[in-house]
Amino acid sequence: MPIWQWALLFWAVLWGFQSIGVWIQMRNYGDILKELRQQFQNGFIGTGYSPRRLSSGSVVVLVVNSDLVVQHALVMRGFTFLAKYLSKPEYEGLKLAALGAAIPATRKDASLK
Repeated sequence: MPIWQWALLFWAVLWGFQSIGVWIQMRNYGDILKELRQQFQNGFIGTGYSPRRLSSGSVVVLVVNSDLVVQHALVMRGFTFLAKYLSKPEYEGLKLAALGAAIPATRKDASLK
């Protein structure tokens, strides 16, 4: 088998793994949103993401009430579909306007801001 066929086969296998990873990650995201909708009947759910090229990005899910006070905060940070959502109780109870100031100004948390 010529080298270009091996390279094409290798590329197809990697693409298949990526497709499976994306499917797992989207399913996890949908499950998290479904769970939050059932748990918090009143309020708003907002999501945001900050992709990074050379470092890990972040996905943030916030639940706020009608007074714009954070009731629940989840953060997912990582490179692959193996990253999990972690609860951030230190952000709960804060006004939405004050949330940006509560996030530490470290390089690790730059994608959260």
